[in-house]
Amino acid sequence: MLVLANYKAQQQQLNIRWLHGLSEDTGFETATFDLVTASFLLHETPPQITQLILQECFRLVKPGGQLILLDGNQKRLSHLQWLINIFQEPYSKLYAAGNLDVWMKTAGFEQVQTKPVGWLNQVTQGIKPKKFTFFRETT
Repeated sequence: MLVLANYKAQQQQLNIRWLHGLSEDTGFETATFDLVTASFLLHETPPQITQLILQECFRLVKPGGQLILLDGNQKRLSHLQWLINIFQEPYSKLYAAGNLDVWMKTAGFEQVQTKPVGWLNQVTQGIKPKKFTFFRETT
């Protein structure tokens, strides 16, 4: 994807610095972005990594900022095993059986809403509270 994105940017004479890395550990500074988005990512990751990605998104978003996710419609996919089998993506079944609203709330987001988009997709969004506390485990 980055090769194609770079090609398109060059065609438009845009100077963009592309980064490739782990979604669950971006290395960006805390509370850097007003908005973080991801498209068709979470159905590709195991549930434990999905939760780490959502935690990283929470860390990256400024208080009052927003996370918006576009991915497969979990309710619909949970009834379309044949479609999951066709694509043969190893984590789609686990994704379809889950609940992104719950996962986002677990990561700390509030005002979480999911809306269907078209026949097979959904958009889920949430807001990072303006006041929050990071809990740190002590030993």
